[in-house]
Amino acid sequence: MASTNINIRMDADLKRQFESFCADMGMSMTTAFTIFAKKAVREYRIPFEVGAETPRAQTLEAMEEVKRMKADPSAGKTYASVDQMMEDLLASPPDWLLIYEIDGGELFLYLTRTGTHSDLF
Repeated sequence: MASTNINIRMDADLKRQFESFCADMGMSMTTAFTIFAKKAVREYRIPFEVGAETPRAQTLEAMEEVKRMKADPSAGKTYASVDQMMEDLLASPPDWLLIYEIDGGELFLYLTRTGTHSDLF
């Protein structure tokens, strides 16, 4: 069977950790990815559970801020339309977390400042 090359982007520190793990297991990263690919294709699923990590303190604080804003809407900025909200959001640095909630059939959107995505998880 002919081989082909693939490129995968990942954090440099994670790559070093994964290389070390693979070495401890007696295999290369290529072998580990091949094992994953074969098992995924054979079972037609990701062969392990995928779940969210526990949010960091900054994310938990953002979620608490949303609870405070819900209890007291004057604690945050309100918008008359999604267009206004998006205009404000796009004019700001990319450090917002959008939290949504559906309550009694109504959709509530909350924007709260956080940090970068990597700061959250």
